[in-house]
Amino acid sequence: RRKLKVDFSVTETVSKAADFGAIVKSIADRIRSYYAVRSMVNRRIDVTAGPSVFMPLGSYADYLNPSCGGMASLTFAGIFGSGVSAYAESGVNRFFPKSRRYSGFMQLFTVCGPSLRLNPLNPLLISVRAGAGFVWTRSRYDVDGRYGPEGFDYRTRWFINPCGAVETEAALHIYDRWMLTMSGGYMVIPDRARSGRLFFLGAGLKTLL
Repeated sequence: RRKLKVDFSVTETVSKAADFGAIVKSIADRIRSYYAVRSMVNRRIDVTAGPSVFMPLGSYADYLNPSCGGMASLTFAGIFGSGVSAYAESGVNRFFPKSRRYSGFMQLFTVCGPSLRLNPLNPLLISVRAGAGFVWTRSRYDVDGRYGPEGFDYRTRWFINPCGAVETEAALHIYDRWMLTMSGGYMVIPDRARSGRLFFLGAGLKTLL
């Protein structure tokens, strides 16, 4: 025996004088729209981009204020089966230091890994991701802590660290191949001295290819 699953149902209550042809057309249009949206949100490739806010935690919170930036991701659905996808994500943020001994702090990062993609409701996609990658940090900082006649003696340094991130994204279909997204995640950036941690929130648009 095969189990039958109902994807979608339509119920109409009409008067005896209603136009039967118009009712049937209305029901058919609603069913067609349902499956058109379902087919769209389950496409295999999607691209997401939008602004983000990064909030420092742990040792980062001692000398950095929250920052604004942006993130973009590319997802290939169904790589490791029907529900498991692969994703790659890049972002940039610029922090405003609390201490005068730092005059600038900017990061570029890239992570990739598996993503569990769910479609619990017809217009909604939920993605749960975990990835690893690298962070490039540009830090402009004081060398010796001495405040002279011309202020601090600042130096600029680029350095690279590994990072790991987990993230959850919710995407709502709005029109054709476009979806509105909201996401939140947590990133750990270990280094030689102490690990930095970031909590990030983002919003943006997703296009389905």
